[in-house]
Amino acid sequence: MICSVVGMAVHDWHAREREMLASQAHAMVHALGSALRTMSARAQHTDGSLDSVLAEMADSAAISGVALVDEAGHCLAVAGLPVEGLAVGKDRQQGATYLSQDILAWDMVDVGQCQGWSRGFRGGRMMAGEPVVSTPLKLFVGLPLATIRGRWQHDWVLAAVICLVALAAAVAAAMTWSLSRRSAAYSAQFQAADEERRTLAEINLVAAGLAHEVKNPLGVVRGTAQHLAARHPQPELAGSLSTIVQEIDRVTSRVNELLAFANPREPALRTVDMEQELAGIGRLLALELADAGLSLDTRGVPRPASIQADPELLRRLLFNLLHNAIRFAPGSGPVEVAVASRRAGACSLTVRDHGPGVPPELRAQIFSAYFTTCPTGTGLGLAVVRRIARAHGWTVACDEAPGGGALFTIGGIACAVPEPTAQ
Repeated sequence: MICSVVGMAVHDWHAREREMLASQAHAMVHALGSALRTMSARAQHTDGSLDSVLAEMADSAAISGVALVDEAGHCLAVAGLPVEGLAVGKDRQQGATYLSQDILAWDMVDVGQCQGWSRGFRGGRMMAGEPVVSTPLKLFVGLPLATIRGRWQHDWVLAAVICLVALAAAVAAAMTWSLSRRSAAYSAQFQAADEERRTLAEINLVAAGLAHEVKNPLGVVRGTAQHLAARHPQPELAGSLSTIVQEIDRVTSRVNELLAFANPREPALRTVDMEQELAGIGRLLALELADAGLSLDTRGVPRPASIQADPELLRRLLFNLLHNAIRFAPGSGPVEVAVASRRAGACSLTVRDHGPGVPPELRAQIFSAYFTTCPTGTGLGLAVVRRIARAHGWTVACDEAPGGGALFTIGGIACAVPEPTAQ
């Protein structure tokens, strides 16, 4: 838009200058016509040539050439102008045109009566001869444009510079606007992170108090129930005591989840053998998986497969993902754990079940704290998974597995997984 306005302004200014130059050129034509009329009267007493008169007129920095043409189109004399260029005025008595380096203007002039110039034309000059009564002749005058064209080129260069500056200013404004939007987004993220930090600090205090006030008494109650069950093995009493132990374990697990969420820590990275880690987790969860009608399938983990992770945090992440499958996909078959190479030095960890899966509209919310669709859940399991993943610099996502079920993918893991061999 700015370049168009600047270009139109320069073009209009040059057009007005061309009109002024054409007007000046016509004024010069009539001035030289008057001078020729005066010189023709003087030529009655001198032996002069028309060529020398025109050459004298053209011998000026303000005039590049002069030519005189009769009414039949014959060039009587010329100085500084190409004869073939005079054809532009053949069909018009007056006018102006632009040549490569000049503006050429012409008009009919009356050179008066003279005794010194005759009609004879020999070798490009009028020779002295019989007296003639002149008729109006067409006088061509050329004005040089070298200086003006140089200034016009300078104007266009200046216009181009203005356009470039305007374009740079527009780009800078766009970048500033983009940066301001990003800054606003970062500010909003910072505020959200600050609010989350304050919330976590409050939860941390509550969790620490809860752990202190609840865990120790629960441990005493659990130990007492187990002691009573050992001393009084009556079936009716044993069942009640077993229920007490189970409920205490459930509450303790919830307290531990709250503490894990409220007390994040920086990972202490070590090389972890995934085969050994999953084998240990499989032994610990064997009864729970069997009770839920599930099994742990680790055939998707190559041998060997080592990753860089905090062993304790990784174990907690896997426990939470497997507990999620136990809770939401009972009786659906195997829970598949796999490790796959993505690029050099990086791999992904996937946990898949064959249950009902997660609806698309809930996949962005299930990692939020206290969000759960299970009546007995706390909504902290997957929130802890996301927090552990972020602490390691990993990504976590939930998708629908091919053929149905939930597919949790942990990406960006630094690992050394052997490349698949070509068959």
